[in-house]
Amino acid sequence: MSDMSRSNPTPPIADHAQHDALLIAQYAANDGLDEAQQRAAADLVSGCTDCASLAADLRTVASVVGWEPVPPRRRDYRLTAEQAQQARGSRIQQLMRRLALPEARVLRPAAAAVMSLGFVFVLA
Repeated sequence: MSDMSRSNPTPPIADHAQHDALLIAQYAANDGLDEAQQRAAADLVSGCTDCASLAADLRTVASVVGWEPVPPRRRDYRLTAEQAQQARGSRIQQLMRRLALPEARVLRPAAAAVMSLGFVFVLA
């Protein structure tokens, strides 16, 4: 029995497309992998040049992005008191919204009467 068969019972997948890119990304970010996942990712990185390149690229991007300043906001999305009052509408609009609520049931009789008159005029 050779040393390779004893140390690694399952041969690594030769096709890079079959490798777990998320596992490599977690490995590159030191993202709390358990021991088995850590070993599997280390095996992929050490055995596959594309995986090693991916891990190195991700580490480089993470280090560069960490130094970037936060861009200034171009617009303030907070509402002023005047804008909030304008969005609520006038007192009449607020009253009409309350009357039109399904829980209010104030306009149901009026709606039935108007529909009845509409049917009469359509059928006449």
